[in-house]
Amino acid sequence: MTVLIRKLKSLSQLKLNAIANYAGNFWSNLLSFLLVPVYLHYLGVEAYGLIGGFYAVTSFIGLLDLGLSATIKREVALRKVIPEKLLTIPDLLRTTEIIYWCTGTVILLLMVLLAQPISIQWINAENIDLATVKWAVIILGLTVAIRWPVTTYRGTLIALERQVLLNILEGTLRTFRELGAVVILVMISPTIIAFLLWQAFIAILEVLLMMVFAWRYVPKRKNRASFKLEILREIWRFAAGISWTTIVSIILAQIDKILLSKFVSLEQFGYYMLASTLAQKLSIILQPFVVTISPKLIALTAQPDEKKLINFFHKSSLFISIAITPIASTLIFFAPIILELWTQSPKVAVQASGILAMLTFGAMLDSLYNISYQIQLAIGKPQIAAIFNSCSVFLVIPAMLYLVPQMQLFGAALIKTVVNILYYLVLSRVTHRYILHQEYRRWLIQDTLIPILICFTVFFIISQLQIFLTGKLFAMLCILSGLAISYGVLFMWYKYQVKIINQMVSN
Repeated sequence: MTVLIRKLKSLSQLKLNAIANYAGNFWSNLLSFLLVPVYLHYLGVEAYGLIGGFYAVTSFIGLLDLGLSATIKREVALRKVIPEKLLTIPDLLRTTEIIYWCTGTVILLLMVLLAQPISIQWINAENIDLATVKWAVIILGLTVAIRWPVTTYRGTLIALERQVLLNILEGTLRTFRELGAVVILVMISPTIIAFLLWQAFIAILEVLLMMVFAWRYVPKRKNRASFKLEILREIWRFAAGISWTTIVSIILAQIDKILLSKFVSLEQFGYYMLASTLAQKLSIILQPFVVTISPKLIALTAQPDEKKLINFFHKSSLFISIAITPIASTLIFFAPIILELWTQSPKVAVQASGILAMLTFGAMLDSLYNISYQIQLAIGKPQIAAIFNSCSVFLVIPAMLYLVPQMQLFGAALIKTVVNILYYLVLSRVTHRYILHQEYRRWLIQDTLIPILICFTVFFIISQLQIFLTGKLFAMLCILSGLAISYGVLFMWYKYQVKIINQMVSN
């Protein structure tokens, strides 16, 4: 243990942040995976569905964020490296903090006022009485309102590169939230109200701890932090661009599901949702790394030495490619096997495998493009993606209305994949017109296309072996072999490219 601690202390802050983010993400997903069956057992499917449906709808309340969450991270990371702006961080935190607490209050009032109509007109509960549903909605609204300001404190800690502390804090709270809920259900009261009251208590604890630690680590000064309108004047354009991007992104993300629910049977829609859910799991690999690199990326764009930014950009792009493409290749070339192992249903494997392969290909390209989006945020140009997404909405909706009735699941998946291809090829090129002008070709070919070709070649050859030998055990062996070979070759490619990048930057 002592040796491990010594090795961790010797790592750079960036590597420590990456390890902490991946560990925190893994623990969070593991807890959910293990404890959802327990919740279902004690609460029942209907009660658990009430919670899931409520949070799905309240995700649209995220539009009230108005782009401030991304703005906080960028502004704190930027002001941290500009000496004359360093001491404005407390005022930035105070200003955004007050906005978030006011918005949280509005959310709570809305939930209290709308609890009755939501309980009667929206929620179709068969086995839960109306009074319980109403109180559940109010408590859920209270939890959302309490947790609303967490965003500003969390964003501040991320930008200040206190991500190890943040993940320890979130992991501990998540453990208490999930395991404590099990204790409540088993030993005190196996009811949805008891479950939700515990969630609300942990939400209060979370926001208080986040507040304490955020204020502890912001730069100290003699006079107290205060709400300042000039800070809002400085950040509103960027925040508006983020808000605009968020709105059109939600539309693009949900339009295929909305139209499919209208034009296909519920069974067919279920196949599409299974494939879509699995394809989007690539974000589990991507997001912790994006959280890690974003503060440094912002800091590097503010510095005059572009060579450091070039070095960091290409290394980050290569890492994303190496992390994402082998997993994506597995889902593309072994879609039927993966679906059958996951669902234990040969019918699901037959019906959803083609859709899974196509959606995964699109999700992979979207993940590779994400570094370009992070560059847009770093240089303060969120309108690049906002304009592109807006144009996409006007093209995607008519295309969906035309193709989905005729081609159904395949038509929706095809359009979504085409949009992701355009992100990867076109939007990334537009980004490089603003910064790193000479680096697009290298990013496209060396950082992304060659890793894709390596993985696709390996998995295509291995997948053809199934023609001669069948069985789930052999398929699993093929998948593991493909992953081992792909990661081995990609690691050598990464080392070779890093050597070239270092030579190029040193010259």
